[in-house]
Amino acid sequence: MKKILILILIVALLAVGFAGCNKAPAEEPMEPETEAEEQKTESEPSEDGYEIAMITDKGDITDVGFNQYTFAAVKEYAEANGISYKYYKPLDANDAEYLASIELAIKGGAKIIVVPGFLWGSAIYQAQDMYPETSFILLDTTPYAADFSDFTVGDNVYSVIWAEEQVGFFAGYAAVKDGYTKLAYFGGQAVPAVIKYGYGFIAGADYAAKEMGIDDVEVKFHYTGDFIPTPKNQTTCATMYADGTEVIFAAGGGITFSTIAAAEAVDGKIIGVDVDQSALSETIITSAMKFLGLAVKTGLESYYAGDFLGGVDDFYHIGNAGLGMEMENAKFNVFTTADYDAVVALLKDADNGVAAGIPTNDTHKAPTDIETEVVKVIVVE
Repeated sequence: MKKILILILIVALLAVGFAGCNKAPAEEPMEPETEAEEQKTESEPSEDGYEIAMITDKGDITDVGFNQYTFAAVKEYAEANGISYKYYKPLDANDAEYLASIELAIKGGAKIIVVPGFLWGSAIYQAQDMYPETSFILLDTTPYAADFSDFTVGDNVYSVIWAEEQVGFFAGYAAVKDGYTKLAYFGGQAVPAVIKYGYGFIAGADYAAKEMGIDDVEVKFHYTGDFIPTPKNQTTCATMYADGTEVIFAAGGGITFSTIAAAEAVDGKIIGVDVDQSALSETIITSAMKFLGLAVKTGLESYYAGDFLGGVDDFYHIGNAGLGMEMENAKFNVFTTADYDAVVALLKDADNGVAAGIPTNDTHKAPTDIETEVVKVIVVE
């Protein structure tokens, strides 16, 4: 069934287009090095080279998001256990360059390779058979054939998928509960995780608006088509703020820097994504987090315990504490930890159908086709 859902997700991804296991409670995410600090990208090699490799997708380990926190988790585990490690960045974001980086890492001594992002799915699908003696931790997708005809997870692959729509729901719900009614979703490339964050954001805002009895909430919706800071992305955010947007949920790695530049110019507000981004700017009021460190640590611990969790898609969701919203450093007006605990309980309760009713990209919906009772969705081209 999970493979069927993944197939539906990817079919939906193609429709949207590129342009536009239970676990213990999650640990507090570690703080990665900031962009301004010197990045230590490798340890001293062992006799055989670098045993743990981390390879980025489109970004690098200064993206204050998926790549950076994944590498921080690899580095933390390796240094705590005296294991050599190294970071690699492909020359481009395509299968050929991903596979070339895998080959380079293996020649450099890698026994286990950690890769983040949906775009890695096809390369790992090939690599799992090409390098059966190498283990892989694949974050944010399952291995898939280039034509999406097969989704086999090899015994040497531990893949992790998150319910981003749930933590997106938290973000939209909290924003409206905190008094904001003019919201925007600023997503990166329209891969499944980015799509689900946005759908959840709409659903959470709508649920809060209904609870509060207000009827003037809007969500502007935009995909940048990339994960990097650009003048165009900054201009788009600036235009949103100029048009009255109060809070932008920025979901796309480096595009956060474009959003910050626009927000700081007008004292706008931002919701960060994937990790706690509160230290980047006073404009960030909270972050919708996936516990990347937990996933990396779980995979590495299983490998070094001799019981690698290969051959499965592991699903992280609110029920197994695999995601959450940042509250310790949050800058809300009135939304409290008690309010957050209440919405967590709301989504954990399977009997009320709230979590099951949050749209995901397996629903084949464009943002404006999502059924809402209050929220008006405005697609920004």
